[in-house]
Amino acid sequence: MRIVIFSDIHGNQYSYREFVKQLEKLEYDYVIFCGDVFGYYYGQLEILESMSRLKKLIWLKGNHDQYAVNIFRGKESPDKYVENYGHSYKTIVEKCTIKIMDCIDSLPDYKVLMLQDKKIGIFHGTAEDYLNGRLYPKDVKALEAINGDFDYIILGHTHFKLECSVGNTRIINPGSLGQPRDGKGFGFYLLDLDKEEGKFININVDTRELYNEIDNYDRELVKLKEVLERREIY
Repeated sequence: MRIVIFSDIHGNQYSYREFVKQLEKLEYDYVIFCGDVFGYYYGQLEILESMSRLKKLIWLKGNHDQYAVNIFRGKESPDKYVENYGHSYKTIVEKCTIKIMDCIDSLPDYKVLMLQDKKIGIFHGTAEDYLNGRLYPKDVKALEAINGDFDYIILGHTHFKLECSVGNTRIINPGSLGQPRDGKGFGFYLLDLDKEEGKFININVDTRELYNEIDNYDRELVKLKEVLERREIY
């Protein structure tokens, strides 16, 4: 039982394309996506169309996905999201259809699975705050215990790679496929439940086209590039 885990693609179609090439070379039983197709970069429609064809996909909603739904349905103005996260919230959401947004809105914000007699909790944020909770590598040492109901807890949201054990629970965050913030590169995680082991797999991404898009849409939002240029943290 081999599971591919990825998260936080955030419209980066260039890293997603390389990820799909890697998938074609792997043997796996399930793909888990921990949420956030939307926000920051500009290739959401291409990614959504491709993800809809992935087999054995377990797909969660992320906080940015919920923002996109709210904007599309007129519940929130896009202005503050454009200011903080870029023009994808204006240009891409305007191109989405009701069908697409209904599909995104129907996604679960957490999932509990039983695979190979292992109980697996999957959350975009944390088990306490499904969409917005954050567990960084530096926080793990402060945890005295994790609910022992889970053999594995799989998280996204922080864009930081994480693999550790707390009590009898294994915690995994694959990092971000589209916008890594820990300086450890674009990538995903491959979990082998039979062997009870896994590994991070990085992908090489040519960011030149992405940088050109940032210059076209969000030249003043310098953090969209800076976050991709961080040195390794933790």
